[in-house]
Amino acid sequence: MQTLTTGRLMVIFLLLGKLSELLTDQTASNTLEVTVQNVDSEEMRDAIELIGGASIARNPGGATIAVVDGEDVDAVLKITRAHGGKLASIEPVRKSLEDLFV
Repeated sequence: MQTLTTGRLMVIFLLLGKLSELLTDQTASNTLEVTVQNVDSEEMRDAIELIGGASIARNPGGATIAVVDGEDVDAVLKITRAHGGKLASIEPVRKSLEDLFV
């Protein structure tokens, strides 16, 4: 039974590619997640939603803002500073392995 399971996994990886290749392909989109601190997400919402395709979500101590283009990060930082906040992190949005296989 173990050999059959391993064989199925090998077929999947041969058809779809190496794990590193699959994960690299998922970062092809330019979507970035910008996490900021010391801000009220509701106060920033109107300004953030003026950025095309951007969305904002509250998190403890600040907000997480998704932007579809790296060039939008400057606008997010400008809005954040205007509201007295500071940058915590910028990360590319990647799909999980579950998203790849579902």
